[in-house]
Amino acid sequence: MNANDIHSKISLIATLLGCALLVGGNDASALEDMECEQIVVCRTETNVLEGMECERRSLIMNYVRPFDVKCPASAVLDRSYILCVPSKLKLEPKLASLVLAFHGAGESSSGLAFQNKVHFEVRGLTDNFITAYPNGCRLVEDQIVCDGGSWNAQGDPPRGMSERCKIDDAFFIDQVINDIQSHYPISRII
Repeated sequence: MNANDIHSKISLIATLLGCALLVGGNDASALEDMECEQIVVCRTETNVLEGMECERRSLIMNYVRPFDVKCPASAVLDRSYILCVPSKLKLEPKLASLVLAFHGAGESSSGLAFQNKVHFEVRGLTDNFITAYPNGCRLVEDQIVCDGGSWNAQGDPPRGMSERCKIDDAFFIDQVINDIQSHYPISRII
């Protein structure tokens, strides 16, 4: 087994762990505090690959500070993700799988950094699937910035800013899926 095989397996395990952490329960009261107000689409040059189109998509959402913890004030958050769709699916949308690729935690973690490591969209060309790389959140100068960082894995006790401040990542991922399904028919989510 060479270093590339080991790196690929570690990346896959990290992705699966990230997915498993997000599968935790949904708190209905937390869902009421956030709502998806608007979707903003920005073209990005995240991956220049023939036959694949990637773009940064933003979901503008409300964040309501929990009353029982010290967190930044309530705000409007720009929750973003990178969407990579094979060009043939853009031209003729047909039933396809969706791969959600979650980056690990940390200040330098982001959907773009993870995409540049794993390139799941390359496999999407041959296997006809759509890839989404969502971004977690972090604290920058007492403001919540959602361009990477950590996820709310609903740990007990809470670890990291996203858990402490009760960022509703489960709701965000639901909105990512809804956004993608509004443009492409999805057969399954991986």
